[in-house]
Amino acid sequence: MPPVRLERLAKLAFDQIRQASLTTPAVLIRQLEAICRLAPRLPDACRQALSDQADAILEIASTLVALDRRDLDAAWHRAHNALGAAPTRDDDSRSKTQGP
Repeated sequence: MPPVRLERLAKLAFDQIRQASLTTPAVLIRQLEAICRLAPRLPDACRQALSDQADAILEIASTLVALDRRDLDAAWHRAHNALGAAPTRDDDSRSKTQGP
């Protein structure tokens, strides 16, 4: 049996929960907090899979009300900082333009 790749494991762990949580910001924020906790335990090469998950969470959050969106944006920034991938200006402008 071939080993499970981290990308596949991250997909299995995050996709269904994220997809079912479109209107539940608390769950989306908890997913980003889980990424923050996992990041220091992973080698650099494996962090891209979690970065992709964090970006997907931010992308689907565009329908949230402004107050929830601010909380989610802050959690996304913490996740990217924990991953060692400080958000770029493009990332920042994307998060601001996707607001309600």
